[in-house]
Formats: sequence, C-alpha cells, structure tokens
Amino acid sequence: MLRDRVITAAVIIAILVPLFLFGGVLGIALVVAALGGTGVWELARCLPALKRSPGKELTLALGFGIIAAFYTFPHGTLMGVLAGYPLLVILIHLILYHRIERTLESASEMIFALAYVIVPLSH
Repeated sequence: MLRDRVITAAVIIAILVPLFLFGGVLGIALVVAALGGTGVWELARCLPALKRSPGKELTLALGFGIIAAFYTFPHGTLMGVLAGYPLLVILIHLILYHRIERTLESASEMIFALAYVIVPLSH
C-alpha cells in the first residue's frame, strides 16, 4: 500500500517538476487545465442538471476558456470576463435547448461548478 503511494508520488513529481521549472506560463496553465478539468468533471457528475448531455462537456469547455482567459488577458480585464461568463452560459443554454424550463437549474449548476473549481484554481 505504501509502495503504491510512493510510486504514484514519484510519477507525479517526475511530471510536475519539469513542467514547473521549464514550462513557464504554458506549463503552469497546462497543469491548471488538467487539474481543473478533472475537478469540474468530478463535480459535474454529482450535480443532477449537469449529468445530462451536453452539460458536463459544455462546463468543461467553458472551464478551459476561463483558464485560457486567466493566462492570456491582462489582469485588469479578468473581472469583465468573469462577469460575462454567467450571461454567456445562459445564452448558450437558450440556444442549445430552445426552451427555458430547465435553463435556470442547469445554468446555475454550471456557473457554480466553474466558480467553485476553475476560478480559485486559476488564481
């Protein structure tokens, strides 16, 4: 049991240390994207409105968009990007589903998943 944990830690260290040392901003963004994607995927499996397709996939794509915005836009514009994401989520829901019945539940869970996992991890 301890041997398995040590092997897992060695593999993770062998991957993360070179990314942090030699990857620069892109390496850190890739690590954040991998960890954020995993976190959003796991959280979306627990939220009932995001279990339906394309809930998880759309949340994951928007999460990667937020991560890309954090590492490409200047810091002064990030608040505008984060303020616009709930409106973008609602617009995408209305375009995809063509109805408003489940839009509030699904959009609020999607915004929660992004705000709970991606935004703090991106900082």
